[in-house]
Amino acid sequence: MKYDQNPRQKSRRRNCADRIRLRLGRAWHARHETSAQGAALQLYAIFAVLLGSAPKMPSAATASRHAGHLDQASSSSDRLEPSYRPAPTLDVAMRDIRNAKLMTPRVKTAIAVIKEHAPEAADWIDDRAYWLEWSDITRSAVGGNDQEKRTRMAAAASAWRMQKGEVPQTSTNGNTFKR
Repeated sequence: MKYDQNPRQKSRRRNCADRIRLRLGRAWHARHETSAQGAALQLYAIFAVLLGSAPKMPSAATASRHAGHLDQASSSSDRLEPSYRPAPTLDVAMRDIRNAKLMTPRVKTAIAVIKEHAPEAADWIDDRAYWLEWSDITRSAVGGNDQEKRTRMAAAASAWRMQKGEVPQTSTNGNTFKR
């Protein structure tokens, strides 16, 4: 009889369930490292977040351009203004709307540009944008011809108003407004 076994326990041959149990136990121990290793990883993560959020030091050329002179006050013309994306052209706005699937800031900017170019169709554009029906707006696109785009959008807006049953706006003397 072997000395390392319990005398009451029969010796048995190992099967596949024993191998699976050993493999799972090793995998569990590999995933659950010691507490010292876990603490070290947590400290590393904290330092990485702190150092990653710290501002980077500017180069000497950049620092001298932004630094004001000590003897004279920096005027407003010396300051660098933040750069913003310029307003898109009507063709670019139509392209942005054509590819849109959701109401994003870029799409909102494109709609504002289109309404600026065709103010008589602003309510129609708002309605189409509310229902996310971009194809109605982009159907009036004529490449490079802004006046034709305005005319088509105005026609679509007037047809939409007539379909809704709105009466065209009139002035006090009975003439219709024309913009």
